[in-house]
Amino acid sequence: MALEYYSTLATRSVVHRTIELPIDWLDFVTHLQDRLGRYNETTLSAATNMTDFQAAVDNMRRGEPFSIYAIYDHGHLLNLVDGRLAKAIQYVIGNSVSATTMTRHDVRAAQSLPISLLVWQRRESWTTIEFDVAASMIGALCEDNSEAVAAAARIDVLREEVFAKIFEDVRAGRKGGNGL
Repeated sequence: MALEYYSTLATRSVVHRTIELPIDWLDFVTHLQDRLGRYNETTLSAATNMTDFQAAVDNMRRGEPFSIYAIYDHGHLLNLVDGRLAKAIQYVIGNSVSATTMTRHDVRAAQSLPISLLVWQRRESWTTIEFDVAASMIGALCEDNSEAVAAAARIDVLREEVFAKIFEDVRAGRKGGNGL
């Protein structure tokens, strides 16, 4: 039996952003992990209505707009592979309520959620953060849906606010409590 299908191929532009902050890499990642809560699929799956779902997400976020879904320590992996001492961690962050809002407007938005950040040290005492701009990713997929694009643009603003808070915490000498 032959599989019948329809397929398209499209090229779309996505904006990639790099931010360099004059703060220590370890200070930044420590504060990021301390600020953002951790995603818990079991807790979300236990929700039986939107009120319970919202409460579970709020509890995971620790008062911030995002929680951490996953952490991949690429620096550790590079050390294992070729002995290279690198400071590079990929964070997958998101907010399940925001994701639901965007996918409610256009289910195609799910392809670009949650957000991936690469936090690495390019030079001493500086932290480099790289990510794709959510509004450009959602816009590329859902260009005809202004509500989904507007929700993604709000995520971009919130992400910048989190970075600013972390930067201020580090510059003010506040110490992260949980460490790595």
